[in-house]
Amino acid sequence: MTKSNSLSQGHILALMQADDGIRLNTILKEEGTEVVKCEDIRDLCTRISDRTDAAVISAALLSDPAVDAARSALEAQPEWSDLPIIIAAEGGPDSPVSARAAEALGNVLVVDSPLKASEVKNALRGAFRTRETQRRTRDLAGECERIGRALHDSRAQMERAVQERTRDLAERASQLRSLTGELILSEQKERRRMAKILHDNLQQILVSIKFRIGSVRRIDDPEIKVAIQETEELTNEAIAATRSVTAELIPPVVHEGSLRTAMEWLVSYMAAQNGLEIELKLKEDFERLDRNTRIFMFESARELLMNVVKHARTTSAVLEVNRAGREQLQLQVKDKGAGFDPAAIEEKSGVGLLRIRERLRLIGGRLQIDSTPGKGSRISIVIPMEEPVRIVTAPVEKAVETPIEKKKPFSGMIRILIADDHAVMRQGLSSSLKQEPDIVIVGEADNGKMALDKTRSLNPDVVLMDLGMPKMSGIEATRVIHSEMPNVRIIGLSMFEEKERAGAMFEAGAVDYLSKTCSVDALTTAIRRCIGKPEVPVGRS
Repeated sequence: MTKSNSLSQGHILALMQADDGIRLNTILKEEGTEVVKCEDIRDLCTRISDRTDAAVISAALLSDPAVDAARSALEAQPEWSDLPIIIAAEGGPDSPVSARAAEALGNVLVVDSPLKASEVKNALRGAFRTRETQRRTRDLAGECERIGRALHDSRAQMERAVQERTRDLAERASQLRSLTGELILSEQKERRRMAKILHDNLQQILVSIKFRIGSVRRIDDPEIKVAIQETEELTNEAIAATRSVTAELIPPVVHEGSLRTAMEWLVSYMAAQNGLEIELKLKEDFERLDRNTRIFMFESARELLMNVVKHARTTSAVLEVNRAGREQLQLQVKDKGAGFDPAAIEEKSGVGLLRIRERLRLIGGRLQIDSTPGKGSRISIVIPMEEPVRIVTAPVEKAVETPIEKKKPFSGMIRILIADDHAVMRQGLSSSLKQEPDIVIVGEADNGKMALDKTRSLNPDVVLMDLGMPKMSGIEATRVIHSEMPNVRIIGLSMFEEKERAGAMFEAGAVDYLSKTCSVDALTTAIRRCIGKPEVPVGRS
Protein backbone atom coordinates (compact mmCIF):
# COMPACT_ATOMS: atom_id res chain seq x y z
CA MET A 1 0.00 0.00 0.00
CA THR A 2 1.13 3.51 -0.70
CA LYS A 3 1.11 6.19 1.92
CA SER A 4 -1.97 7.78 0.31
CA ASN A 5 -4.02 4.60 0.99
CA SER A 6 -2.59 3.94 4.45
CA LEU A 7 -2.25 6.02 7.59
CA SER A 8 0.99 4.34 8.63
CA GLN A 9 4.12 6.49 8.91
CA GLY A 10 1.98 9.62 8.91
CA HIS A 11 2.86 12.65 11.00
CA ILE A 12 -0.07 14.56 12.55
CA LEU A 13 -0.20 17.57 14.83
CA ALA A 14 -3.15 17.46 17.25
CA LEU A 15 -4.69 20.22 19.36
CA MET A 16 -7.70 18.49 20.86
CA GLN A 17 -10.07 18.65 23.76
CA ALA A 18 -9.59 15.79 26.19
CA ASP A 19 -12.29 13.38 24.95
CA ASP A 20 -11.60 13.85 21.22
CA GLY A 21 -7.86 13.66 21.91
CA ILE A 22 -8.28 10.25 23.55
CA ARG A 23 -10.50 9.05 20.69
CA LEU A 24 -7.97 10.25 18.07
CA ASN A 25 -5.12 8.37 19.79
CA THR A 26 -7.27 5.23 20.00
CA ILE A 27 -8.30 5.43 16.32
CA LEU A 28 -4.75 5.94 15.04
CA LYS A 29 -2.85 3.73 17.46
CA GLU A 30 -3.31 0.61 15.37
CA GLU A 31 -2.46 2.51 12.15
CA GLY A 32 1.06 3.40 13.25
CA THR A 33 0.46 7.09 12.71
CA GLU A 34 2.63 9.50 14.71
CA VAL A 35 0.39 11.93 16.61
CA VAL A 36 2.12 14.90 18.21
CA LYS A 37 0.02 16.45 21.00
CA CYS A 38 0.28 20.25 21.08
CA GLU A 39 -0.25 22.42 24.17
CA ASP A 40 -1.90 25.34 22.40
CA ILE A 41 -2.23 26.94 18.97
CA ARG A 42 1.18 28.64 19.18
CA ASP A 43 2.82 25.31 20.02
CA LEU A 44 1.09 23.73 17.01
CA CYS A 45 2.20 26.54 14.70
CA THR A 46 5.85 26.21 15.71
CA ARG A 47 5.78 22.46 15.05
CA ILE A 48 4.52 22.68 11.44
CA SER A 49 7.21 21.37 9.08
CA ASP A 50 7.62 19.78 5.64
CA ARG A 51 7.03 16.31 7.11
CA THR A 52 3.72 17.29 8.73
CA ASP A 53 0.86 15.57 6.87
CA ALA A 54 -2.09 17.24 8.60
CA ALA A 55 -3.23 19.14 11.68
CA VAL A 56 -6.30 18.04 13.66
CA ILE A 57 -7.87 20.76 15.85
CA SER A 58 -10.94 20.90 18.05
CA ALA A 59 -13.25 23.72 16.99
CA ALA A 60 -13.73 24.79 20.58
CA LEU A 61 -10.03 25.74 20.75
CA LEU A 62 -10.22 27.97 17.66
CA SER A 63 -10.87 31.40 19.09
CA ASP A 64 -10.46 34.39 16.79
CA PRO A 65 -6.87 35.01 18.01
CA ALA A 66 -6.10 31.31 17.53
CA VAL A 67 -7.43 31.40 13.95
CA ASP A 68 -5.32 34.50 13.22
CA ALA A 69 -2.21 32.81 14.62
CA ALA A 70 -2.84 29.68 12.54
CA ARG A 71 -3.40 31.72 9.38
CA SER A 72 -0.13 33.62 9.90
CA ALA A 73 1.76 30.37 10.40
CA LEU A 74 0.27 28.81 7.26
CA GLU A 75 1.02 31.89 5.16
CA ALA A 76 4.66 31.68 6.26
CA GLN A 77 4.98 28.15 4.85
CA PRO A 78 6.82 27.56 1.55
CA GLU A 79 4.91 28.36 -1.63
CA TRP A 80 4.29 24.69 -2.41
CA SER A 81 2.80 23.97 1.05
CA ASP A 82 -0.93 24.12 1.78
CA LEU A 83 -1.22 22.06 4.98
CA PRO A 84 -4.56 20.24 5.32
CA ILE A 85 -6.44 21.23 8.51
CA ILE A 86 -9.05 18.86 9.97
CA ILE A 87 -11.45 20.54 12.41
CA ALA A 88 -13.52 18.47 14.84
CA ALA A 89 -16.74 20.37 15.59
CA GLU A 90 -20.08 19.53 17.11
CA GLY A 91 -22.52 19.74 14.25
CA GLY A 92 -19.78 19.11 11.67
CA PRO A 93 -19.64 21.53 8.71
CA ASP A 94 -22.71 23.38 10.00
CA SER A 95 -20.83 24.60 13.05
CA PRO A 96 -20.38 28.41 12.94
CA VAL A 97 -16.88 28.11 14.43
CA SER A 98 -15.76 25.66 11.78
CA ALA A 99 -17.25 27.75 8.99
CA ARG A 100 -15.34 30.83 10.15
CA ALA A 101 -12.11 28.85 10.48
CA ALA A 102 -12.54 27.24 7.07
CA GLU A 103 -12.91 30.66 5.46
CA ALA A 104 -9.76 31.96 7.15
CA LEU A 105 -7.48 28.91 6.84
CA GLY A 106 -8.29 27.66 3.35
CA ASN A 107 -7.50 23.91 3.03
CA VAL A 108 -9.94 22.76 5.74
CA LEU A 109 -12.02 19.60 6.21
CA VAL A 110 -14.61 19.51 9.02
CA VAL A 111 -15.55 16.27 10.82
CA ASP A 112 -18.18 15.71 13.48
CA SER A 113 -17.38 15.68 17.18
CA PRO A 114 -17.33 13.28 19.00
CA LEU A 115 -14.92 11.69 16.51
CA LYS A 116 -15.98 8.64 14.52
CA ALA A 117 -13.24 6.25 13.39
CA SER A 118 -14.37 5.87 9.77
CA GLU A 119 -14.88 9.60 9.26
CA VAL A 120 -11.51 10.48 10.80
CA LYS A 121 -9.64 7.88 8.76
CA ASN A 122 -11.27 8.98 5.50
CA ALA A 123 -10.46 12.62 6.26
CA LEU A 124 -6.84 11.78 7.04
CA ARG A 125 -6.45 9.63 3.92
CA GLY A 126 -7.66 12.58 1.84
CA ALA A 127 -5.29 14.91 3.68
CA PHE A 128 -2.37 12.51 3.14
CA ARG A 129 -3.09 12.29 -0.59
CA THR A 130 -3.25 16.07 -0.82
CA ARG A 131 0.02 16.44 1.09
CA GLU A 132 1.71 13.80 -1.06
CA THR A 133 0.63 15.66 -4.20
CA GLN A 134 2.06 18.89 -2.76
CA ARG A 135 5.40 17.23 -2.05
CA ARG A 136 5.54 15.76 -5.54
CA THR A 137 4.84 19.20 -6.96
CA ARG A 138 7.64 20.61 -4.79
CA ASP A 139 10.03 17.92 -6.00
CA LEU A 140 9.08 18.49 -9.63
CA ALA A 141 9.55 22.22 -9.22
CA GLY A 142 12.97 21.62 -7.72
CA GLU A 143 13.88 19.30 -10.58
CA CYS A 144 12.70 21.88 -13.11
CA GLU A 145 14.81 24.52 -11.39
CA ARG A 146 17.82 22.21 -11.47
CA ILE A 147 17.27 21.48 -15.16
CA GLY A 148 16.83 25.19 -15.81
CA ARG A 149 20.17 25.93 -14.17
CA ALA A 150 21.80 23.15 -16.17
CA LEU A 151 20.31 24.53 -19.40
CA HIS A 152 21.51 28.01 -18.52
CA ASP A 153 25.01 26.69 -17.89
CA SER A 154 24.90 24.72 -21.15
CA ARG A 155 23.82 27.78 -23.09
CA ALA A 156 26.57 29.87 -21.57
CA GLN A 157 29.06 27.13 -22.38
CA MET A 158 27.80 26.90 -25.97
CA GLU A 159 28.01 30.67 -26.32
CA ARG A 160 31.65 30.64 -25.27
CA ALA A 161 32.35 27.91 -27.83
CA VAL A 162 30.68 29.96 -30.57
CA GLN A 163 32.79 32.97 -29.66
CA GLU A 164 36.02 30.94 -29.80
CA ARG A 165 35.23 29.52 -33.26
CA THR A 166 34.23 32.93 -34.60
CA ARG A 167 37.46 34.56 -33.43
CA ASP A 168 39.37 32.11 -35.64
CA LEU A 169 37.52 33.50 -38.66
CA ALA A 170 37.69 37.22 -37.86
CA GLU A 171 40.62 39.61 -37.43
CA ARG A 172 38.52 41.97 -35.36
CA ALA A 173 37.92 40.26 -32.00
CA SER A 174 36.49 43.49 -30.63
CA GLN A 175 33.42 43.11 -32.85
CA LEU A 176 32.74 39.74 -31.22
CA ARG A 177 32.80 40.97 -27.60
CA SER A 178 29.18 42.04 -27.92
CA LEU A 179 28.28 38.35 -28.14
CA THR A 180 29.50 37.69 -24.57
CA GLY A 181 26.65 36.69 -22.32
CA GLU A 182 24.12 36.66 -25.16
CA LEU A 183 21.98 33.54 -25.24
CA ILE A 184 20.69 31.98 -28.39
CA LEU A 185 16.96 32.13 -27.57
CA SER A 186 15.44 31.50 -30.98
CA GLU A 187 16.11 30.52 -34.56
CA GLN A 188 15.47 34.08 -35.71
CA LYS A 189 17.98 35.59 -33.32
CA GLU A 190 20.57 33.04 -34.45
CA ARG A 191 19.91 33.90 -38.08
CA ARG A 192 20.40 37.62 -37.42
CA ARG A 193 23.53 37.01 -35.36
CA MET A 194 25.19 34.77 -37.93
CA ALA A 195 24.25 37.08 -40.80
CA LYS A 196 25.81 40.01 -38.93
CA ILE A 197 29.03 38.07 -38.34
CA LEU A 198 29.31 37.18 -42.03
CA HIS A 199 28.52 40.71 -43.24
CA ASP A 200 30.46 42.75 -40.71
CA ASN A 201 33.53 40.55 -40.44
CA LEU A 202 34.28 37.83 -42.94
CA GLN A 203 32.87 39.54 -46.03
CA GLN A 204 34.62 42.83 -45.21
CA ILE A 205 37.91 41.00 -44.68
CA LEU A 206 37.55 39.05 -47.94
CA VAL A 207 36.79 42.22 -49.90
CA SER A 208 39.74 43.96 -48.27
CA ILE A 209 41.94 41.03 -49.28
CA LYS A 210 40.62 41.31 -52.83
CA PHE A 211 41.51 45.02 -53.01
CA ARG A 212 44.99 44.32 -51.65
CA ILE A 213 45.49 41.57 -54.24
CA GLY A 214 44.36 43.92 -56.99
CA SER A 215 46.90 46.52 -55.94
CA VAL A 216 49.86 44.21 -56.74
CA ARG A 217 48.70 43.17 -60.20
CA ARG A 218 51.36 45.33 -61.89
CA ILE A 219 54.16 42.96 -60.83
CA ASP A 220 55.83 41.68 -64.02
CA ASP A 221 56.80 38.17 -62.84
CA PRO A 222 54.55 35.73 -64.83
CA GLU A 223 54.45 33.12 -62.06
CA ILE A 224 53.44 35.70 -59.49
CA LYS A 225 50.75 37.03 -61.85
CA VAL A 226 49.30 33.53 -62.20
CA ALA A 227 49.31 33.07 -58.41
CA ILE A 228 47.62 36.46 -57.97
CA GLN A 229 44.96 35.53 -60.52
CA GLU A 230 44.24 32.20 -58.81
CA THR A 231 44.10 33.83 -55.37
CA GLU A 232 41.71 36.48 -56.65
CA GLU A 233 39.43 33.83 -58.13
CA LEU A 234 39.37 31.90 -54.86
CA THR A 235 38.61 35.12 -52.97
CA ASN A 236 35.73 35.85 -55.35
CA GLU A 237 34.34 32.36 -54.74
CA ALA A 238 34.57 32.87 -50.97
CA ILE A 239 32.82 36.25 -51.22
CA ALA A 240 30.04 34.74 -53.34
CA ALA A 241 29.60 31.88 -50.87
CA THR A 242 29.35 34.17 -47.85
CA ARG A 243 26.90 36.47 -49.66
CA SER A 244 24.74 33.46 -50.50
CA VAL A 245 24.75 32.28 -46.88
CA THR A 246 23.91 35.78 -45.64
CA ALA A 247 20.97 35.95 -48.02
CA GLU A 248 19.73 32.57 -46.78
CA LEU A 249 19.93 33.76 -43.18
CA ILE A 250 18.54 37.28 -43.41
CA PRO A 251 19.66 39.88 -45.97
CA PRO A 252 20.77 43.36 -44.80
CA VAL A 253 17.98 45.00 -46.80
CA VAL A 254 15.51 43.64 -44.24
CA HIS A 255 17.29 45.56 -41.46
CA GLU A 256 17.98 48.76 -43.34
CA GLY A 257 15.10 49.17 -45.79
CA SER A 258 11.33 49.36 -45.65
CA LEU A 259 8.97 46.40 -45.69
CA ARG A 260 8.44 47.00 -49.41
CA THR A 261 12.14 46.81 -50.25
CA ALA A 262 12.46 43.64 -48.16
CA MET A 263 9.54 41.98 -49.95
CA GLU A 264 10.77 43.09 -53.38
CA TRP A 265 14.14 41.55 -52.58
CA LEU A 266 12.43 38.32 -51.51
CA VAL A 267 10.41 38.17 -54.73
CA SER A 268 13.59 38.54 -56.82
CA TYR A 269 15.48 36.04 -54.69
CA MET A 270 12.77 33.36 -54.86
CA ALA A 271 12.59 33.75 -58.64
CA ALA A 272 16.35 33.45 -59.05
CA GLN A 273 16.92 30.63 -56.57
CA ASN A 274 13.73 28.57 -56.86
CA GLY A 275 12.08 29.58 -60.12
CA LEU A 276 8.96 30.78 -58.29
CA GLU A 277 7.24 33.70 -60.01
CA ILE A 278 5.57 35.86 -57.35
CA GLU A 279 3.05 38.64 -57.85
CA LEU A 280 3.65 41.19 -55.09
CA LYS A 281 0.67 43.24 -53.93
CA LEU A 282 1.75 45.93 -51.48
CA LYS A 283 0.09 49.34 -51.56
CA GLU A 284 2.19 50.93 -48.79
CA ASP A 285 5.89 50.96 -47.94
CA PHE A 286 5.22 50.70 -44.17
CA GLU A 287 8.43 52.67 -43.62
CA ARG A 288 7.65 53.35 -39.94
CA LEU A 289 7.14 49.69 -39.09
CA ASP A 290 9.47 48.67 -36.27
CA ARG A 291 12.38 46.42 -37.21
CA ASN A 292 11.27 43.34 -35.24
CA THR A 293 7.86 43.35 -36.94
CA ARG A 294 9.48 43.85 -40.33
CA ILE A 295 11.84 40.92 -39.76
CA PHE A 296 9.00 38.69 -38.56
CA MET A 297 6.90 39.50 -41.63
CA PHE A 298 9.84 38.87 -43.95
CA GLU A 299 10.73 35.53 -42.38
CA SER A 300 7.09 34.43 -42.34
CA ALA A 301 6.71 35.31 -46.02
CA ARG A 302 9.87 33.40 -46.86
CA GLU A 303 8.67 30.36 -44.89
CA LEU A 304 5.27 30.36 -46.60
CA LEU A 305 6.78 30.80 -50.06
CA MET A 306 9.23 27.96 -49.43
CA ASN A 307 6.23 25.79 -48.56
CA VAL A 308 4.82 26.65 -51.99
CA VAL A 309 8.11 25.62 -53.62
CA LYS A 310 8.34 22.35 -51.69
CA HIS A 311 4.74 21.16 -51.64
CA ALA A 312 2.37 23.10 -53.91
CA ARG A 313 3.68 21.74 -57.24
CA THR A 314 3.27 25.11 -58.92
CA THR A 315 5.62 27.80 -60.23
CA SER A 316 3.61 30.87 -59.27
CA ALA A 317 2.16 32.49 -56.16
CA VAL A 318 0.73 35.77 -54.91
CA LEU A 319 2.23 37.64 -51.94
CA GLU A 320 0.01 40.37 -50.52
CA VAL A 321 0.62 42.71 -47.57
CA ASN A 322 -1.98 45.21 -46.38
CA ARG A 323 -3.63 46.71 -43.34
CA ALA A 324 -6.31 44.72 -41.55
CA GLY A 325 -8.03 47.58 -39.80
CA ARG A 326 -6.17 50.49 -38.23
CA GLU A 327 -3.96 48.54 -35.86
CA GLN A 328 -3.29 45.23 -37.61
CA LEU A 329 -1.08 44.11 -40.46
CA GLN A 330 -1.95 41.17 -42.72
CA LEU A 331 0.35 39.04 -44.86
CA GLN A 332 -1.20 36.58 -47.29
CA VAL A 333 0.33 33.95 -49.59
CA LYS A 334 -1.91 32.36 -52.22
CA ASP A 335 -1.26 29.68 -54.82
CA LYS A 336 -3.28 27.50 -57.20
CA GLY A 337 -1.19 24.42 -56.60
CA ALA A 338 -1.79 21.01 -55.05
CA GLY A 339 -3.35 22.26 -51.83
CA PHE A 340 -3.54 20.19 -48.67
CA ASP A 341 -5.79 19.19 -45.81
CA PRO A 342 -5.26 21.75 -42.99
CA ALA A 343 -6.13 19.07 -40.44
CA ALA A 344 -3.14 17.01 -41.59
CA ILE A 345 -0.53 19.74 -41.14
CA GLU A 346 1.34 18.01 -38.34
CA GLU A 347 1.62 14.80 -40.34
CA LYS A 348 2.83 16.37 -43.58
CA SER A 349 4.23 19.77 -44.52
CA GLY A 350 3.20 21.84 -41.58
CA VAL A 351 6.37 22.14 -39.51
CA GLY A 352 7.01 25.67 -40.76
CA LEU A 353 3.37 26.65 -40.34
CA LEU A 354 3.30 25.31 -36.81
CA ARG A 355 6.44 27.28 -35.98
CA ILE A 356 4.83 30.46 -37.33
CA ARG A 357 1.67 29.75 -35.36
CA GLU A 358 3.63 29.43 -32.12
CA ARG A 359 5.45 32.71 -32.75
CA LEU A 360 2.15 34.43 -33.55
CA ARG A 361 0.70 33.19 -30.28
CA LEU A 362 3.47 34.99 -28.40
CA ILE A 363 2.79 38.36 -30.05
CA GLY A 364 -1.00 38.19 -30.09
CA GLY A 365 -1.33 37.41 -33.80
CA ARG A 366 -3.21 34.70 -35.64
CA LEU A 367 -2.74 32.28 -38.52
CA GLN A 368 -5.56 31.34 -40.89
CA ILE A 369 -5.23 28.45 -43.34
CA ASP A 370 -7.67 27.94 -46.21
CA SER A 371 -6.76 25.01 -48.42
CA THR A 372 -8.36 22.09 -50.22
CA PRO A 373 -6.46 19.23 -51.88
CA GLY A 374 -6.21 19.93 -55.59
CA LYS A 375 -7.48 23.52 -55.31
CA GLY A 376 -4.52 25.47 -53.98
CA SER A 377 -4.17 27.28 -50.68
CA ARG A 378 -4.40 30.67 -49.03
CA ILE A 379 -2.51 31.29 -45.79
CA SER A 380 -2.95 34.54 -43.88
CA ILE A 381 -0.99 36.00 -40.99
CA VAL A 382 -2.43 38.88 -38.97
CA ILE A 383 -0.38 40.66 -36.30
CA PRO A 384 -0.73 43.81 -34.17
CA MET A 385 0.99 46.70 -35.93
CA GLU A 386 2.92 48.93 -33.55
CA GLU A 387 4.59 51.74 -35.42
CA PRO A 388 7.45 53.34 -33.49
CA VAL A 389 6.84 56.71 -31.91
CA ARG A 390 8.17 59.44 -34.15
CA ILE A 391 10.88 61.21 -32.20
CA VAL A 392 11.63 64.81 -33.12
CA THR A 393 15.38 65.27 -33.33
CA ALA A 394 17.46 68.33 -33.92
CA PRO A 395 18.18 68.92 -37.61
CA VAL A 396 21.65 68.27 -38.92
CA GLU A 397 23.71 71.36 -38.24
CA LYS A 398 24.66 73.02 -41.47
CA ALA A 399 28.09 74.41 -42.03
CA VAL A 400 28.55 78.15 -42.27
CA GLU A 401 27.76 79.07 -45.84
CA THR A 402 30.90 80.32 -47.52
CA PRO A 403 31.36 80.65 -51.25
CA ILE A 404 32.89 77.47 -52.66
CA GLU A 405 35.05 78.07 -55.66
CA LYS A 406 33.73 76.21 -58.66
CA LYS A 407 36.22 73.52 -59.58
CA LYS A 408 38.04 73.86 -62.87
CA PRO A 409 38.34 70.94 -65.33
CA PHE A 410 40.33 68.37 -63.43
CA SER A 411 44.01 67.81 -64.19
CA GLY A 412 45.83 67.14 -60.90
CA MET A 413 45.65 64.70 -57.99
CA ILE A 414 42.26 63.24 -57.05
CA ARG A 415 41.60 63.82 -53.35
CA ILE A 416 39.62 60.94 -51.78
CA LEU A 417 37.73 60.63 -48.47
CA ILE A 418 36.91 57.03 -47.44
CA ALA A 419 33.79 56.60 -45.26
CA ASP A 420 33.20 53.07 -43.94
CA ASP A 421 32.52 51.77 -40.43
CA HIS A 422 34.76 48.71 -40.94
CA ALA A 423 38.42 49.49 -40.29
CA VAL A 424 39.63 46.52 -42.32
CA MET A 425 37.62 47.78 -45.31
CA ARG A 426 39.05 51.29 -44.99
CA GLN A 427 42.55 49.83 -44.80
CA GLY A 428 41.98 47.69 -47.90
CA LEU A 429 40.62 50.59 -49.94
CA SER A 430 43.36 52.93 -48.77
CA SER A 431 46.13 50.42 -49.49
CA SER A 432 44.84 49.81 -53.02
CA LEU A 433 44.14 53.42 -53.96
CA LYS A 434 47.52 54.66 -52.68
CA GLN A 435 49.11 52.65 -55.49
CA GLU A 436 47.45 54.94 -58.03
CA PRO A 437 49.78 57.78 -59.11
CA ASP A 438 46.97 60.33 -59.43
CA ILE A 439 45.00 59.51 -56.24
CA VAL A 440 45.64 60.69 -52.68
CA ILE A 441 43.70 59.71 -49.55
CA VAL A 442 42.97 62.88 -47.57
CA GLY A 443 40.92 61.35 -44.76
CA GLU A 444 38.84 58.50 -43.36
CA ALA A 445 35.53 58.37 -41.45
CA ASP A 446 33.95 55.48 -39.57
CA ASN A 447 30.39 56.85 -39.37
CA GLY A 448 28.05 59.05 -41.39
CA LYS A 449 28.31 62.07 -39.08
CA MET A 450 32.11 62.00 -39.26
CA ALA A 451 31.92 61.67 -43.05
CA LEU A 452 29.81 64.83 -43.19
CA ASP A 453 32.12 66.77 -40.86
CA LYS A 454 35.30 65.72 -42.70
CA THR A 455 33.81 66.52 -46.09
CA ARG A 456 33.04 70.02 -44.83
CA SER A 457 36.56 70.53 -43.49
CA LEU A 458 38.61 68.73 -46.19
CA ASN A 459 36.50 69.44 -49.31
CA PRO A 460 37.63 66.26 -51.12
CA ASP A 461 37.03 65.63 -54.81
CA VAL A 462 35.40 62.23 -54.24
CA VAL A 463 33.82 60.53 -51.21
CA LEU A 464 33.63 56.72 -51.17
CA MET A 465 30.50 56.27 -49.03
CA ASP A 466 29.43 53.03 -47.34
CA LEU A 467 25.63 52.81 -47.03
CA GLY A 468 25.20 51.17 -43.63
CA MET A 469 27.03 53.26 -41.03
CA PRO A 470 26.20 54.24 -37.43
CA LYS A 471 25.12 57.71 -36.20
CA MET A 472 24.03 58.70 -39.72
CA SER A 473 23.43 56.40 -42.67
CA GLY A 474 25.47 56.77 -45.83
CA ILE A 475 22.32 57.73 -47.72
CA GLU A 476 21.49 60.58 -45.32
CA ALA A 477 25.10 61.79 -45.26
CA THR A 478 25.10 61.79 -49.07
CA ARG A 479 21.90 63.84 -49.15
CA VAL A 480 23.33 66.53 -46.85
CA ILE A 481 26.73 66.67 -48.57
CA HIS A 482 25.16 66.94 -52.02
CA SER A 483 22.90 69.75 -50.78
CA GLU A 484 25.75 71.75 -49.24
CA MET A 485 28.66 70.85 -51.56
CA PRO A 486 27.35 69.76 -54.97
CA ASN A 487 30.88 69.79 -56.45
CA VAL A 488 31.88 66.85 -54.23
CA ARG A 489 31.34 63.58 -56.09
CA ILE A 490 29.98 60.69 -54.01
CA ILE A 491 30.27 57.02 -54.96
CA GLY A 492 28.11 54.63 -52.93
CA LEU A 493 29.66 51.33 -51.79
CA SER A 494 27.82 48.29 -50.47
CA MET A 495 28.34 44.57 -50.03
CA PHE A 496 25.11 44.03 -51.94
CA GLU A 497 23.74 45.16 -55.27
CA GLU A 498 20.02 45.64 -54.54
CA LYS A 499 18.56 48.07 -57.07
CA GLU A 500 16.42 49.66 -54.35
CA ARG A 501 19.48 50.72 -52.34
CA ALA A 502 21.25 51.96 -55.47
CA GLY A 503 18.18 54.02 -56.36
CA ALA A 504 18.12 55.57 -52.89
CA MET A 505 21.78 56.62 -53.22
CA PHE A 506 21.23 58.17 -56.64
CA GLU A 507 18.21 60.07 -55.34
CA ALA A 508 20.34 61.39 -52.47
CA GLY A 509 22.94 62.75 -54.91
CA ALA A 510 25.48 59.99 -55.54
CA VAL A 511 27.03 59.86 -59.00
CA ASP A 512 27.73 56.12 -58.94
CA TYR A 513 26.99 52.98 -56.93
CA LEU A 514 29.37 50.01 -56.77
CA SER A 515 29.47 46.70 -54.99
CA LYS A 516 32.42 46.32 -52.64
CA THR A 517 33.21 43.14 -54.55
CA CYS A 518 34.14 45.11 -57.68
CA SER A 519 37.72 45.11 -58.92
CA VAL A 520 40.27 47.83 -58.18
CA ASP A 521 40.22 48.77 -61.86
CA ALA A 522 36.43 49.20 -61.80
CA LEU A 523 36.67 51.41 -58.72
CA THR A 524 39.47 53.62 -60.06
CA THR A 525 37.70 53.93 -63.41
CA ALA A 526 34.53 55.09 -61.63
CA ILE A 527 36.54 57.60 -59.58
CA ARG A 528 38.24 59.11 -62.62
CA ARG A 529 35.07 59.11 -64.69
CA CYS A 530 33.01 60.94 -62.07
CA ILE A 531 35.44 63.89 -61.99
CA GLY A 532 35.96 63.97 -65.76
CA LYS A 533 39.31 62.20 -65.94
CA PRO A 534 38.61 58.78 -67.46
CA GLU A 535 42.06 58.10 -68.92
CA VAL A 536 44.43 55.65 -67.21
CA PRO A 537 47.54 57.43 -65.95
CA VAL A 538 50.71 57.02 -67.96
CA GLY A 539 52.87 54.20 -66.63
CA ARG A 540 49.95 52.10 -65.39
CA SER A 541 50.25 48.57 -66.74
